[in-house]
Amino acid sequence: MSDANFLASMTFASGEACNCDECDCGPSVPLDIQRAVQEHLRKRKLEEPVFESSQQLNIQQQRELVKRESGVSVWKLVLPRYHGRGADPIVEFRNSHRVLFVKKMPQNATIQSIGKGIIGSAAEESGRTIVNWKQCSSYFLPCLSGVACGWVNTTQITEEKSSSGDSDDANNPSGGDSVVLYTMKVSPRDLERNQKEDETQQLSPWVAKAVELFDSMSSVETSDEIMLSSEESAKVSEIFDLVLT
Repeated sequence: MSDANFLASMTFASGEACNCDECDCGPSVPLDIQRAVQEHLRKRKLEEPVFESSQQLNIQQQRELVKRESGVSVWKLVLPRYHGRGADPIVEFRNSHRVLFVKKMPQNATIQSIGKGIIGSAAEESGRTIVNWKQCSSYFLPCLSGVACGWVNTTQITEEKSSSGDSDDANNPSGGDSVVLYTMKVSPRDLERNQKEDETQQLSPWVAKAVELFDSMSSVETSDEIMLSSEESAKVSEIFDLVLT
């Protein structure tokens, strides 16, 4: 493949702001290039319009790649709270199976899943639904190609805070009311490949445990978010302990 054709095949060079954070960043791509692609995507998502040229992104949420190995990736996602309009969620397509682990969930936080339509439009915002996440719990979202997902940490400002003028922290990404998630993802293709590699003991411990977990859930026939059992959540916690230590 020529240099020109290779560049044209890369999502970040196509002139579009890709909503899939795993495009062209497979395990065979050198780590330096993976990091460069992710940084470029992050900047483009801050600069490019969302579906309409008249609407610019205002993303206050933070996403960080923690680890990627054998097609399995772990991400940290911080959702600062905000009140009213003026901030957009990070949006991804559900082209991978994913497990969400709720690391931090303030008691006053209300999390909404994005609705259908243009992000930030009246139709999309009115279609948002509340998700009942709990701290230290885990949730499974099966692969659903072409369907977008994203979440918003909405603010519930008490009268006491409003009267004291203490509501300005609603748009502060580093505030103590942020929700912190860890997301583990793998595509169906990588999951199948890793299942074969696991038979020859080629996977690292955390990847092997992740493959086993995803394999046990990948056949579910639902598009909805599923809360994992206490036993499954314990397995998720064990995997993240291996990744983060």
